[in-house]
Amino acid sequence: MGGLIGAALLGLPTGGTAAAGWVTENGANPNLQKYGLIEGEKGSTAVETYNKRTIENIRNSDGTAIFGNINSPGSKFTVKVAQDMGKPILHVTTETALNDKPTAARQLRDFVEKNNIQTLNIAGNRESKAPGLQAAVAEIVQIGLAYQKNQDNSQDVPTSPTPATSQSKTIAPGINLSSRSPDPLGGVLTSTTVKAKQIGTTDKEYPVSFRDNKAMPAGNYGRKLIPNRN
Repeated sequence: MGGLIGAALLGLPTGGTAAAGWVTENGANPNLQKYGLIEGEKGSTAVETYNKRTIENIRNSDGTAIFGNINSPGSKFTVKVAQDMGKPILHVTTETALNDKPTAARQLRDFVEKNNIQTLNIAGNRESKAPGLQAAVAEIVQIGLAYQKNQDNSQDVPTSPTPATSQSKTIAPGINLSSRSPDPLGGVLTSTTVKAKQIGTTDKEYPVSFRDNKAMPAGNYGRKLIPNRN
């Protein structure tokens, strides 16, 4: 269940086969259908019903990740079926899953990438046998398979760049930048020493002059010590 929850929270597609009657250790759970699961065949015993589900999930996947105690009856059966079908198996111990999620997530990602797994089957111990495992697996899946979501999103991005819209540009005519410029903008963009002289801060003004400015030819003013009038 943890694998379904984690994948769904990532926005990844989920699915698989549930035991006949939607049976879980907590009773029937038809809500499993919202994860895309279908109901499996019923066996002559409860164990056979679960085993039929396990076989279908292994058959319809590219590899199986088992979380928890691999020596439990259910995990042993999962390993045997996967080996018989020639499907790769990853085992993440209970200790690692519960107490070292980053390592477990890295193991899961490496397993998926190494075996080029497109459909992953996640199995493990029941919550009653390993308290906290379901939530841990959900978190591990979210961490380990987050890159899959990024890859899916990148497919929605156009590969060809959108042509830039051509825009015409109009360049304004040039103006003379000078404190005596007839253009107001040219006046305000010059040195503020003209105003400073008017209010008595300095004893002279230092207008800005530029090359080819006939209205205000450039001069050589040299250094000037500005006395402090305060």
